[in-house]
Amino acid sequence: MIIVSNGSFATGIFGFTLLLLLIIRVCDAYASPYTLLLVLF
Repeated sequence: MIIVSNGSFATGIFGFTLLLLLIIRVCDAYASPYTLLLVLF
């Protein structure tokens, strides 16, 4: 859900992209314990 009002649309897109990258990193972490260490530290 992206709220569009007074230019916050770009912020919503940026936040959604960060969230997507975080999900990808978490999925990779489950596939590799070493990647999990990189995410934690």
